[in-house]
Amino acid sequence: MNRDHTDETEDDGVEALLRQVGARDEPSAAAMDEVRQAVHAEWRAVVAQRKRQRRTLTFGIAASIALVAIVASWVLRFAAPEPGIELTVARIEGQGPLVTARGEPTRALLMGESISVGAALSTDDATRIALQYGAGTSVRIDRNSTIERVAPDRFLLSAGAVYVDAHPQVAADASLVIETRAGEVRHLGTQYQVRQSPETVEVSIREGRVEIVRTNGAALASAGERVRITPGDEIERSVISAQDPDWAWAEAAAPSFEIHDRTLAEFLEWAARETGRQVVYASREAQRAAETLKLRGSVAGLDPETALTAVLSTTEFARYEAGNELIGVRLAGPAD
Repeated sequence: MNRDHTDETEDDGVEALLRQVGARDEPSAAAMDEVRQAVHAEWRAVVAQRKRQRRTLTFGIAASIALVAIVASWVLRFAAPEPGIELTVARIEGQGPLVTARGEPTRALLMGESISVGAALSTDDATRIALQYGAGTSVRIDRNSTIERVAPDRFLLSAGAVYVDAHPQVAADASLVIETRAGEVRHLGTQYQVRQSPETVEVSIREGRVEIVRTNGAALASAGERVRITPGDEIERSVISAQDPDWAWAEAAAPSFEIHDRTLAEFLEWAARETGRQVVYASREAQRAAETLKLRGSVAGLDPETALTAVLSTTEFARYEAGNELIGVRLAGPAD
């Protein structure tokens, strides 16, 4: 009973208050338009802020991904092992040379053996060896020499001489560096030898070009040049022909050419390259015949000059005098 009476009293008070205030005035059209514009502007500001936040988040994610990719590439670059180029023994002339690998005792080197990074090769006064470096490069070590493979594409010559034959059409991508006391020797598809004595370092170029990188600058040398670096780090240049006797040891140590089922023309090109000469034919007919004639047998153990004489003696071809820089080949019959 008392609760119902109280509610009625409060309702009567509210009605009286509303009658005193009266009806609300409706806002004008201009005021409503101003409110709408203010609300719209605020809405656009909120939307723009949210877009900026999303763009910032997207950019941050992209930047993080890029950073991770960069870090990963550097980690892989320095952590992954370098792709090595296979180095194997292609020929041993004389007594067995010695090889010393890291952590292993010195022992005799074997034909066909792979030479790993860190291995050092030594030859005595009766031994030369030829190594096959990759697909198209021959590395030959003279008597009384010591050389170490310090990296997949880098060799350190401590004493003696090394000859490099990098065929420009086969070994263009196979870089090779010979370290010497006077600097580093790099080449561009070439034939050259590096000889180091206690006093000097000599670099002789038979074909192509080499770069000698020293602490005080680089020096370039081309075919037919011999560069001698003195103890005072001075460079002396002289001339050397492709048929100079200084190349004879490298020819004697050349890996044998597998003539079986190869054309006579291929063999002649090999013999010419090994002896620093070029092949010329007495006639077009002789050249065509050499390009089709297939050989049989083997010239293993023969130096290029002896192999050339032996092979031609079993064919219808003969040599003719064409000068010291050429190998002249003709058909033995009256046609030439």
